Amino acid sequence: AVDTDLIIAFSGPITIEADGGITDENVASLIDFESSPPYDRAQEQGDWEDVIFDAVINAAADTIILTLPDDEDGNPTVLLGKTFYDMEIDDRIMDEAGNFIKPTHSFFHTAAADAPTVEVSTEVESPTNVSPIVVAIEFSEAVTAFDSDSLSLSGGEIESFSGEEASYSVSITLSEGGVSVQVEGDKGFNEFDTGNATSNKLVLIYDSMPPIVTFSPADSTLDASLASKIYITFSEPVFTVSGAPVTLSDLTGSVSVRKDSIDGEVQSFDMAYNDEAGVIKLTPPDSLVSAADYYVAITAEVYD
Repeated sequence: AVDTDLIIAFSGPITIEADGGITDENVASLIDFESSPPYDRAQEQGDWEDVIFDAVINAAADTIILTLPDDEDGNPTVLLGKTFYDMEIDDRIMDEAGNFIKPTHSFFHTAAADAPTVEVSTEVESPTNVSPIVVAIEFSEAVTAFDSDSLSLSGGEIESFSGEEASYSVSITLSEGGVSVQVEGDKGFNEFDTGNATSNKLVLIYDSMPPIVTFSPADSTLDASLASKIYITFSEPVFTVSGAPVTLSDLTGSVSVRKDSIDGEVQSFDMAYNDEAGVIKLTPPDSLVSAADYYVAITAEVYD
């Protein structure tokens, strides 16, 4: 981890062939500490730079502790994430019996400073009547320990789950109403065992019921008032096939009123549409004819 203490521990007291042995004043000179951005160790040499540090040796002379100095603004310094570090002790260091210390070298790689991020998405737009839907889950890097139980899901059931490393896919059968999918924090872990950050929340409305159309006067009404106006009401907001809200012009030519039979004489009327209420109002220019049958039809294709 980037905030790990830097400690060199020995099995017993250590010293060097110098007056006073190892002290806080000379211990830093006995250690080389370098860093490099990640590289292919089998093919490259790396871009190594010296790391500035302070060092002390404990009273028992068996532990060296390295600390990174504060930056110029007085803020604590930590190791860089996803970086190679190489620490080497001087070959003059020995135990009290005069045996030189082996090994003298330590190489390590720090974890990413940031948690893996994850995005949840689908090609399906909301609202939808499609079910099941496929949801893609993309991490910013490869993770392990992530499975179908790692999802926070409401309003649906998981049908299938697949994927590996950074890319996963889940098929979800939706329930009527609101649906949400999210990956909470620490559900997938990168190679340094750093858990993911919480994902975005994918929210959809699933509506499998088509709009209901009601007529007033209702079908088969007897003794309707001769002054009746005709109302056609949609049970919910309706849209054209392109997804635009239905307007009066979309309904023009699709509503008909006939007299005496379904194929009878077409009656004239004024038509208005309240798009907020979803109500079509048909107003005949004159009173309806007594003891006559009227047939009202709408043929427009509208969608919720």
